[in-house]
Amino acid sequence: MTFSFYEKALKDQDVLRNKAAFALSQILVVSANDNKLNRKGLSLASYYDILYKGAFGNYRDLLMDVSLHPVMGFFLSHLKNQKGDPDNGTLPDENYAREIMQLFTIGLFELNTDGTLRLDSVGEPISSYTIEDIQELAKVFTGLSMGAYDITTYPELANEPHRFNAGFSLIDGTVSMAMFQDRHDIGEKRMIDGSVIHANQEGMKDIEDAIDVLFNHPNVGPFIGKRLIHQLVKSNPSPAYVQRVAMAFNNNGNNVRGDMEAVFKAILLDPEARDCIYLEDAKNGKLRQPIERFTNLWKAFDISSPSGKFWFSDRQVMVDQLEQAFLAAPSVFNFFSPFYAEENYVKPNEMVSPAFQILHAVTAIYYLNYAEFSIKEQPFPNRTRVRNNNPALANDNNQDKPLLDLSDEISVLETSGIEALLARINLILCQGQLSDETTLTIKNALTALQNNGFGAEDIVFNALYFIMASPDFMILE
Repeated sequence: MTFSFYEKALKDQDVLRNKAAFALSQILVVSANDNKLNRKGLSLASYYDILYKGAFGNYRDLLMDVSLHPVMGFFLSHLKNQKGDPDNGTLPDENYAREIMQLFTIGLFELNTDGTLRLDSVGEPISSYTIEDIQELAKVFTGLSMGAYDITTYPELANEPHRFNAGFSLIDGTVSMAMFQDRHDIGEKRMIDGSVIHANQEGMKDIEDAIDVLFNHPNVGPFIGKRLIHQLVKSNPSPAYVQRVAMAFNNNGNNVRGDMEAVFKAILLDPEARDCIYLEDAKNGKLRQPIERFTNLWKAFDISSPSGKFWFSDRQVMVDQLEQAFLAAPSVFNFFSPFYAEENYVKPNEMVSPAFQILHAVTAIYYLNYAEFSIKEQPFPNRTRVRNNNPALANDNNQDKPLLDLSDEISVLETSGIEALLARINLILCQGQLSDETTLTIKNALTALQNNGFGAEDIVFNALYFIMASPDFMILE
């Protein structure tokens, strides 16, 4: 599953769609940290496919696809969720009902269109939903279970009738969940907007109606828009920026709500994302996430491998040390909170610094070590040594090491010197954001190495390493 992600991220020309899908994966979170999910690589890949394919579609469709995907059903426990039984004192599982509201659509508190909190008459935030709302919505997501058996692994089940209580290992995790009407709560459900889902409907119609209510809630545009701005542009967007994005969500110009192509366009073409004047704004910028730092390096310098494959198992070398790996968040709340604020400088200024939650003494040191390894040894261990024709049994292949193409940088250094080399890397890796102070510091260090007999390749290696260690690279302005 991670192999497919890095193959796409490092090979595809559709960089924007990849970035959009990766951003969505940190909002609509599932995680391979669960051992049962980790063993279902095709299922996880299928889940990411709906984010990738739906990235520029409609958010309502994305919500429906996510809600019915068996990976999400397993992760947030509405797979095999069934109606309550008063005789036995059981109630439907409330996990997905809570998280689809809290994390995927409306958030905890009512919002203005610009993302600021709506306040009550005494100046307190207004809750978006109540425990009763969760309980009512939980009834909607009852009756869902397997859509198909995994007949590739278990061909003997090809003609077996589908079972509501089939074990997750038997389920084809690439096929949407199906409704088992006899396990669905057919009673009336009252929704957060005061509307009612009528009794005795088909279960799937209940879900469609509930998704419509959530999708049309006024919070969704500012809530999702701000999360995506955090992922793609900056950690502290102005209310005006959030409002412009929310308005694009609410209406793409053709009276269509939830058009994600319009949302991403609004995010990336906004003045706060493009105008140089904001480079001087103290609230500008965001910390690049660990995966972003390394994929930026590898793509910038035309990574290749003898086999043409990039089979990187980032969970082996990144998740414990950098606290991030593809689809491996520690919980549905992602790798870091959008509300995290560093205590000494950020929080007092009423700002947030989300990705800094996973930057600390341990991850910072490992990042520097892995950056040096990635530049000077190999970008990552390539797991293309396959046993028994089974990619699941792939191991590191020392004969298939990925390489960065630094021939142009070596040529620039040899013909035009260190300053020209740094100017080139600044443009390619830092979008021209390398400060004069940082440039001078790195130039002096490289000159000292050159005077001590270091060759051109080593100078280029160290130039990249020093730049990747600098705040000018780490902070995306």
